[in-house]
Amino acid sequence: MVRARDAAGNRDVNTVERCLTTGAASCIDYATVIQPIFNAECVQCHAGANPPRNLHLDSYAGVIAGGLTGNEVVSCQPSSSLLYQKVSMTTPPVGARMPADGPPYLTTSQIGAIQQWIAEGGRRSCAEPDPCSDAV
Repeated sequence: MVRARDAAGNRDVNTVERCLTTGAASCIDYATVIQPIFNAECVQCHAGANPPRNLHLDSYAGVIAGGLTGNEVVSCQPSSSLLYQKVSMTTPPVGARMPADGPPYLTTSQIGAIQQWIAEGGRRSCAEPDPCSDAV
């Protein structure tokens, strides 16, 4: 609920309630936020003809297609996404923590951006509909 109050301290006394879903405070754009992380930290291994587990992190299509495990990005579910698990967990469920040449690993802000991007549906751009939020 929200009650209005002006600079003089006068408060709104209404009793009407409405329900709504707010939009995300921000949106993580793949091209400007996520791809630069992958370019700096991941494509040394995850690009070219034979990347590990056939996972190409050098393009949006490669990330979304996934590799041999097929669950690298589970839209709206970072904790179920192997990509997020591999960069954030000390002991991921498959293989070793990434990037393989770490430590240092990804920064907390880089991991947070990947987590938020997946939580928002792993969209190519913020102009695409958000598959995770209420459309009403």
